[in-house]
Amino acid sequence: MWTIYQHHKGMHYLALGKGLHSESMEPHTIYLALYDNPRGGLWVRPSGMFLDNGGPRGSKRFTALARLRTLSFNEADSVLPFGFDAWGEGRSLPDFVKSYATNKNHLRGQRFVLETLEGATLATVNTLRFAPEITGLAWLSTHPEHRKQGHATLLMHSVMALFRHEQPNMSFVLHSEIGIRFFERFGFEKAPVECQHFEKSVAMIAEADNGPSDFESVLSEFF
Repeated sequence: MWTIYQHHKGMHYLALGKGLHSESMEPHTIYLALYDNPRGGLWVRPSGMFLDNGGPRGSKRFTALARLRTLSFNEADSVLPFGFDAWGEGRSLPDFVKSYATNKNHLRGQRFVLETLEGATLATVNTLRFAPEITGLAWLSTHPEHRKQGHATLLMHSVMALFRHEQPNMSFVLHSEIGIRFFERFGFEKAPVECQHFEKSVAMIAEADNGPSDFESVLSEFF
């Protein structure tokens, strides 16, 4: 589980954990920038300073906003209803949830959730590792009561930053049914025409520098 913080200047960061200074044994917080920072993405700050009131007029320097965690398979049914209004296709809710029992991407994926500090689930996305440097993103959805509040955006930035921390050359693929503008803010571009295999969705790629080039085969087997 990771905590997402907002700096007093407005930027968001994902705390990865804590470490000790090798000489002084002072605890330090290690965190990732959830935006394009030309000076670097990984940061370290003394934990006492991270948590102090170093903001304007004695406000918190960093304020905890939400948490990111992986979802166990046994919990999956609790988030599947988030997408029922978009993907239900005339089925009842129980039939819609039941249909994922044999969905290959649902079964093999690792789902992440964004939740409040109190544990209420806000949004979810599924991740599928197609290759060492290619991850598919699928089934991005937000709880109906928490839509239009930026939760899906924060979740996407957090998951992509976490994967690229593990693998700097990680590229991402997805199929969008809502157009391309939302995903362009995360660096996605419409894939070449030879990668467009599905009429109802647009294949998109967020390609890392020096990343892989064989996206067509991955996108053709996505669904």
